[in-house]
Amino acid sequence: MPYIDPSSLFPYITPESGLIASVSPPDFGKGAIALTKFTAEVTVTNEFMADSISGFLPSLRATLTDLLIEAVEGSAEALVNAVIPTVTAAGANPTYAEYAEAMSAVSAFGHRKAAWYVNPGHYVENMLPVAPAGSCCGNLPDDAIGSFAGYPVYPMPMLSASGTGKVVAWFGDLSKSVATATDLKGSGVRVLTEPKAVTDETIIQARIRAGSAFLNNGTLHGVKLP
Repeated sequence: MPYIDPSSLFPYITPESGLIASVSPPDFGKGAIALTKFTAEVTVTNEFMADSISGFLPSLRATLTDLLIEAVEGSAEALVNAVIPTVTAAGANPTYAEYAEAMSAVSAFGHRKAAWYVNPGHYVENMLPVAPAGSCCGNLPDDAIGSFAGYPVYPMPMLSASGTGKVVAWFGDLSKSVATATDLKGSGVRVLTEPKAVTDETIIQARIRAGSAFLNNGTLHGVKLP
């Protein structure tokens, strides 16, 4: 999957009726995405189908599709097979300096909306004990579990809290460092009547094949245990 490194793009101030500045060619990259299948299913009686309003089935199709799209875009499962491109090799009990090294490895473009993404257990047991006094970032987003070095910390249960060779923390801007792809041919909604013919029921199934990958563009960095 080809992509453009957003940190290589720069805006210019152009006066009214002025010429638009020529821009140097952007940096391109290429990555691979492993797809995961997400599914949802609803079984209803044929009597329910017959008695429902005419827009029931289209509405249910839309609901199931939206549910799966939200699962792909908003959950960590879409990154289950992704490998973070750059990491800081930390000790068994990472020090503040090693977490700081991860922060300094992220580009200025990735720092604009940067945050920490960690397993809650790792945050409590490893990060809080080495956090500098008074390093809270003030008002935190509702879904943040705390702060570290002035940046909000978001729970990422898919990451390990500890373990040999495990990446235990991400730092950066996920919105700029992740690409998601969907297999349209392997996705859709279908209505099945034959499997439930004996019980006089109808099955509505939805499926979507999608996955995410990290972009190697300097906007996200990991902390990895030995």
